[in-house]
Amino acid sequence: MKQSKLRLCLFGTSILNEYISQNYKKNKIEYMCIITHKDDKRDLNLLNNYRLFPLKKNIKCDIYYLSKYDEKKIIKILNQHKINFGISIGCRFIFKSRIIKYFKNKLYNVHDSYLPYYKGGAPISYSIMNNEKYIGISFHEINEKIDGGRVILKKKFVIKKNIKPIDAINKYYYHLKKDIFKFIKLKKRTKIQNSLQSTYFPRLNSEMNGFLNLNWNAEECVSFINSFSDPYPGAHALYNGKKIIIKNAKIQSKKKYHSFLNGKIINIGKDYIRVIMGNKIVQLKNLTFKNRIIKPKFFFKAGGTIFNYDTKLTKAKKAIKKYF
Repeated sequence: MKQSKLRLCLFGTSILNEYISQNYKKNKIEYMCIITHKDDKRDLNLLNNYRLFPLKKNIKCDIYYLSKYDEKKIIKILNQHKINFGISIGCRFIFKSRIIKYFKNKLYNVHDSYLPYYKGGAPISYSIMNNEKYIGISFHEINEKIDGGRVILKKKFVIKKNIKPIDAINKYYYHLKKDIFKFIKLKKRTKIQNSLQSTYFPRLNSEMNGFLNLNWNAEECVSFINSFSDPYPGAHALYNGKKIIIKNAKIQSKKKYHSFLNGKIINIGKDYIRVIMGNKIVQLKNLTFKNRIIKPKFFFKAGGTIFNYDTKLTKAKKAIKKYF
């Protein structure tokens, strides 16, 4: 029996959409389209600054924007174009059984972790927060559980200490770009994920979840700040009742100080301040107030104190940014 030609649908918004749409024909894919969600202005403003969102003018295929997950509309588009292969990259839809059954085990997701670890949202930020030495890519079948399907292919690669999300994301996309057409053409063998090793974390939103606790140990403070760094808005703290944003941190000295001193500013430089956090001296850079870069010597005073948002820290732990 003659094998049917590949007709691909990409789900989600990813800079990789540009590359795939510009190269699918030379990779012997007969047709492709994109079905994606309308992203909010916050996401577009945030990620377009770092060229992480595709430009519509660079997309060389049909593209459909949905305001919400709508099975009827999705099925109509798939039938219209006789789609027989689907890949989700950066998609917020949680696919239900009707869409999954349509693809007959040919609907896949690309997840930015080494499954079964870090299922769910923001795996790169969580990996940085937890001082992991690796991040990964996993290609897996989609079922009705979030990132729970059988794994076809996965790879992991080293990240540097104190890496920022933007650098880790670019590394992820570099490897994904090299592997995406190999995966599409791959004769697929699946492997069940080990549920005993599985970890799941919800999506992160900097405005809701990025509140720093200066009483965490110094390593936790630093990894937390860096995990919310570019391309994201940053971690939050209070100084003189003002909300300041912090995007860059490193431990300056391993000498331990009394917990009473946590938050104290002990030194101010041209582009940094040094603060006691988690009983150690931590250097903070890339500080902003009301979207403007802070000049430390004009904004802070030595001996001054940075405080926690105590009430919002509790809310931050409970806050979960939901998918569609």
